[in-house]
Amino acid sequence: MIWELFLIIYSIFTLLNIWITYCTILINPNKYPKYNKKVSIIIATYNEQNHILDRTIKNAVISGDEVIVVDDGSSDWVYIPKLPYKFKFFHYDGNKGKRYALDIGIKKAKHPIIVTVDSDTIINRNSVLELIKPFNDLNVGAVTGNVKVSNRGFNLLTKMISARYWSAFELERKRQSYFGVVTCCSGVLTAYRKELLIDILPKFMNQKFLGQLQNYGEDRALTTFILKKGYKVVYS
Repeated sequence: MIWELFLIIYSIFTLLNIWITYCTILINPNKYPKYNKKVSIIIATYNEQNHILDRTIKNAVISGDEVIVVDDGSSDWVYIPKLPYKFKFFHYDGNKGKRYALDIGIKKAKHPIIVTVDSDTIINRNSVLELIKPFNDLNVGAVTGNVKVSNRGFNLLTKMISARYWSAFELERKRQSYFGVVTCCSGVLTAYRKELLIDILPKFMNQKFLGQLQNYGEDRALTTFILKKGYKVVYS
């Protein structure tokens, strides 16, 4: 009897979850106009292959008003400043983690909107323009973008990863975005208001777990701090 009752309750909540998911994703998102603020794109990199980082920086330069590349103590960093694009480059010895690299990039950025991308992110030509539109709403503190796997058709594993990414963004984040509470802005492609990042940097850089300074989960940590400040976090 107890198990039957459990299964009934579980089924009800599961169906309710599915119903809410599809109701929210079918509702058209807000159609924001163009957002006329300049953007600084920050790329934190560590031992990334030349041709991969080359594509990342090239597309970032096309998409943003300022591109900042922070090398996190790579052993093969010397080729980066020689790449034929206009960007700012910072390097330090010793691998200190992505949080440290982001801290440098955020403090060096000069524009009011900061976009973070991974060192293997290939930004589509209109991605940044679409990504920052929700900032027309002054209550929006961060916006995460749609991420897809570039080698989807390579094998069964990449197809499975691609399906997981689709579910994570087109279902999970789209549903959370309806309520303005996206719980994790992907480090692959996210925009923030710089003033908020500057304000939360001390907490971000000194976050501890079991007494140890944290250097992982930087995207989820930044998202949580912005939500705690009362701002909406949405998906574009």
